Amino acid sequence: MDPVRYLDAWNRHAIDDVLTFFEANATYTDVALGQSHAGNEAMREFFTSLERDFSSDYRFDAGPSVVTEHGYAVEWVMRGTHDGTGPLMPATGKPYIIHGVSVGELKDGKIARNSDYWNMVEFLMQVGMMPQPAAAHA
Repeated sequence: MDPVRYLDAWNRHAIDDVLTFFEANATYTDVALGQSHAGNEAMREFFTSLERDFSSDYRFDAGPSVVTEHGYAVEWVMRGTHDGTGPLMPATGKPYIIHGVSVGELKDGKIARNSDYWNMVEFLMQVGMMPQPAAAHA
């Protein structure tokens, strides 16, 4: 698994290309959203919904990564505009920057299990769906 090529497929919004990195029965979990998707068709729907329901211009910048024969960890920064039409989070039109990490298991060079970890609270504050915390008093 090549993290640069993987994130490039995401940045091109090329879902079929993203799916080539996964085994047919792989599991993709978004921990912040509390969602897990098993198999290519379920992952395809989730990946497609990202652009439709969340952000039409999302982009990933790769950070440090470690890849072994059996697993990987890739740090990333996702940025874009919250302009999706999703029913749970109506579009705000505001920009966001999310720091996250993907951790997974590899089988024969393909992703068998992936878990994404990112800070939902940070995102909600950036797009105006949650108030910023009050300034700390000295």
